[in-house]
Amino acid sequence: MRLIERILENEYVRLEPLEGIHRERLRRQQVPTRKSGHCSILFGQVCRTHIVYQTEAANRCVDIGSTYYRPEFRGGVVNPAANHLLLGHAFASGANHVQFGVDALNVRSRAAMRRLGATEEVVLRRARIARTGRVYDRVIFSVLSDEWPRVTANLEEQLAHRSRVK
Repeated sequence: MRLIERILENEYVRLEPLEGIHRERLRRQQVPTRKSGHCSILFGQVCRTHIVYQTEAANRCVDIGSTYYRPEFRGGVVNPAANHLLLGHAFASGANHVQFGVDALNVRSRAAMRRLGATEEVVLRRARIARTGRVYDRVIFSVLSDEWPRVTANLEEQLAHRSRVK
């Protein structure tokens, strides 16, 4: 597996590898937006609980980790568009297994993972500590390479529906 961080973009979102300029914005949780009004989602390595895109190359496994969206971008095309790009990039790079970690108490994120078509695999008990100090369980969802055709069709259907609803 050879996963290279690079800009990924479609008509809805632009995914940029994290650079120094992005870190301060993320610390303030102010993800930059494009002039078109669509959100730029960032991926890459950031300290602790921010957005993570980790690879376990020997096992062809990718952990997308956590993504955060400003409230005005939730429930629309941003999440399925970003997931379509991230998953597509991971599988095109040779991944066999892509996983997402979700706070067990985050009902909205768990529902989004189910809508995506990901499989809930396991609950890692007391696996993370939030910025607030709260220790929480992390639910792991995954998509396998042979499931990707079904998941991508599902995401494309969601994008088509949500872009018409605007």
